[in-house]
Amino acid sequence: MKYTDIHSHIIPYIDDGADDIETSIEMAEIAVSEGIESIVCTPHAISGYDELISEANEQREELQRRLDFRGIPLRLYQGFEVYVGEAFLDYEYPERLAMNGGTHILIETDFERIPACMEEVLYLLRITGLTPILAHPERYLYLKKDIAACEVWKSGGMLFQINAGSLTGQYGGTAQKTARKLLKKGYADFIGTDAHSAGRRAPLIKGGLAECGKRFGQSMVSRLLENNKSLTE
Repeated sequence: MKYTDIHSHIIPYIDDGADDIETSIEMAEIAVSEGIESIVCTPHAISGYDELISEANEQREELQRRLDFRGIPLRLYQGFEVYVGEAFLDYEYPERLAMNGGTHILIETDFERIPACMEEVLYLLRITGLTPILAHPERYLYLKKDIAACEVWKSGGMLFQINAGSLTGQYGGTAQKTARKLLKKGYADFIGTDAHSAGRRAPLIKGGLAECGKRFGQSMVSRLLENNKSLTE
């Protein structure tokens, strides 16, 4: 079975992900060995959006050329992991940060507290016609303590992406339990690797899918993977 990864920092030279293009290529080889056939590249977007978009597209296209030249069967699509902050509220073209030029946008927040501007950002996304996907909710301290906010956001149309590594315990026991709780409640919509390197944070997905299937059944795995794939179609 082939998979789509919707959260990856595989593009080099952009953020805290791949340090160089050789690391990116190594990450691509690992991803392919895991059964991943396509990746939505999601470098962190905190400010300076137009410059970031231009640089990210340039680096992604160069990486795709290198992968094609080496015969590595992996397709790359553009997206961003957008930080919920005041800078985003001032940006005129939030649709430019959408995943694969579509209607979904991957967002992240501060790890310790809900941003003061969260509701303003969600309103901006709604009137722009964008559906937010919250990256790795199981890793945020404020949701580990109480996932009640997820219920409110879910009813407002927000979607959630859990990390495969969270299900295998990579981010600790509490994140693992929260990820399981999100799956049990039916809140989790997507799964991603959140890969940053070819080492400790490599693009590994099979282990997380296996844990998901063991606890919640293959139908849950299939739903997550189908949702992932829909973002590149």
